[in-house]
Amino acid sequence: MEKICSIINKEQAWGPSVERSISSRVPNIHPRLVFRVLKQEIDPKMACGLFYWASKRPKFVHNQFTYCALIEVLAKDKDFDHIWKLINEMYECNIELSCVPFTTLINGYANIGLFHDAKNAFDAISRFKIEPNLYAYNALLNAYVMSCKISEALESFYSMCNAGFTPDVVTYTTLINGLCRAGECEKAFEVLDDMRKNGCEPNKLTYTSFIQGLILVNKGSDAITMLGTMLKNGCFPDTVTYNSLLEWCSRIGKFDKVMELLEQMDSIQCKPNALTYGIVINGLFEARRFELALSMVKKMIGNQCNPNTQIYNALNTWLCMEATSEEGIEFMDWVVEKCQDLSGFSYVILMENMLKSQRADLVHTTFMRMLAKGYRPDKSICTALINWLCRQGRTDEVLKLLEILSETQKESNIASVY
Repeated sequence: MEKICSIINKEQAWGPSVERSISSRVPNIHPRLVFRVLKQEIDPKMACGLFYWASKRPKFVHNQFTYCALIEVLAKDKDFDHIWKLINEMYECNIELSCVPFTTLINGYANIGLFHDAKNAFDAISRFKIEPNLYAYNALLNAYVMSCKISEALESFYSMCNAGFTPDVVTYTTLINGLCRAGECEKAFEVLDDMRKNGCEPNKLTYTSFIQGLILVNKGSDAITMLGTMLKNGCFPDTVTYNSLLEWCSRIGKFDKVMELLEQMDSIQCKPNALTYGIVINGLFEARRFELALSMVKKMIGNQCNPNTQIYNALNTWLCMEATSEEGIEFMDWVVEKCQDLSGFSYVILMENMLKSQRADLVHTTFMRMLAKGYRPDKSICTALINWLCRQGRTDEVLKLLEILSETQKESNIASVY
């Protein structure tokens, strides 16, 4: 398998040279090998090239597994016409057909919101003389939910039950997720009761769907209660669960609860991600809780999680509008030092924002620090700073600055600010 993948990954397109390379290095090609290569998520065109080349090899016969593996590749590429062609080919060649290729097709349609096509694919199962299974029903249910067709989702759910299938955790969670997204939390609770009566325990996604749904209908306090129920039942939340709650708490200014949730995450070893910190830090900045926001930035960096552009912009705004000169510049220097690959950071952009905010005092401090670090100043910033110093009557500093600039121009090894 590794030999074939290595050859395929080196080529831009399928052709005779690829076929010769594979033939020479892997003379005995067989369906199990083709199946394993197709499951490696290779380029769709290369996958088709391998599939059809293999079919021409002496004594090689494709089976249901190689067909289904190629169908998976094509579904990700949204090549649905080709999938239908393969399904018909399997039927005509008497290759065992199951619900698997249809389920893949339904999920493919669901991912791009084509619920009508998903329903047609589901109906086709019976036309090919196959009995739909639970996975096919779940896929159709998901297609309706992803398209926000809740009445159709409920109809599909009841149809599945009437056909004798027992819903599993995926079925219930998918339906609950759809109901919660539609704001029908009361109906979702009824489904949850039915779920428990049938001995099916909610999982992490089930509870998270409820929490997000409750927040959506402005029942954040009930969402917090649901989190407690989740933990009580031994189901541990993940960052997606906590991020939803942290966003709600930050939005309404419940920062004591925010800190409590962060401590809870730590106690169950649920590591905050960049989105977690972004939600909290931006909320704190908006609420003008600057000291707490800055401490959270320090904690974020201490946990090897670099600030994203949104956090950097919040820091930039704080620096330009709120911070004292030394405090702000020292903190930004520390951030840049700790996160040398901080996306979007530029002294020029930083000072331009300071000038727009009429914080030339900050520009002067930053400018001197920049020179001390060996960066070449930007001409527009130099001009703006000199004009400001002149208006302040600080001519001695202007002369000193011009002298420094003259010296830096002579040094060829000074790094550019860009």
